Formats: sequence, structure tokens, C-alpha cells
Amino acid sequence: MSRALTAALLALLATPAFAEKPVAIGLTPFTFADTSGEVRDQAKLHSDRLARMGEVLEKELASNDQFAVAKFSCGNDPCPADELLPRARDSGKRYVVVGAVQKTSTLVLWATVDVLDAATGKTVLHRWITFRGDTDEAWDRTARFIGKAINTGFAG
Repeated sequence: MSRALTAALLALLATPAFAEKPVAIGLTPFTFADTSGEVRDQAKLHSDRLARMGEVLEKELASNDQFAVAKFSCGNDPCPADELLPRARDSGKRYVVVGAVQKTSTLVLWATVDVLDAATGKTVLHRWITFRGDTDEAWDRTARFIGKAINTGFAG
């Protein structure tokens, strides 16, 4: 095949009409547990931070053209395991992101995140992240880190 013909074919395949669609990925609400034993009730603060974490993570994932990100919920979250994958498949998701945050002390928190293949149920990416500080900045930074890990460490 001539170079001109090869170049023309590659240019044609690179046009939007032939470009592969972004992969549908569902982002479930993360769960939260506070096992720090702190006396002060921080439930509202943590609920707000968890919601913001989801927003920051969604924004980070959406910054990558490989994913079509959509919030995904069963309505009674956390979504029971036996409902999660069938609902994801039925809604057209190829992958589902699930995660949890746990506060173990005033300074130490951890997050775990998994990307599951909706068709097989297999974990295609798992990250366990510790972070220091129960602050808006620490939670936001962790959400961005998770998003980057998914965007760069996982080829949909």
C-alpha cells in the first residue's frame, strides 16, 4: 500500500465519525465510616466532604476523553452487590467505580476504590490510598489522585 493511501486511511479513521465512542463508566456514591472515636459529631461535615469528593472525582474522570462518566446509584446506596452489576449493565455502563473512605483518627484517613467490569464483575483496577488530614483540601486532593489513577492506570 502506498504511503499516500496509508496516510489517507489513517486520516479517515481519525475523524470523529470513525472515532471510538468514550467508554461508559458509572460512578457510585462512596461510603464513609468514622472509627476515630472523636467525641464531636462530624456527620454533616463528612457527608458534605463525601459528596464533594464524588463531584471532584467525576470532574477528574470527565477530563479524560476515554470515559463518558455518569453518576450511578441504586437509590438505596450502597448498592447491594447482587444488584450493582446487573443495574450497571442494564443502564449501558461498561465499568463501575465503587469506593469507601474511613477515618481512623484525627489525622489519618484511607480510601479504597475499585473499577469493576460490569459484564464480568472482575476488578480491573484497585487502589488503596491513605491520606493525612480531615480537611476539605485533603479530601479534594485524594479525589483528584483517585481520578488520575483511573485515567492513567486503566485503559478502558
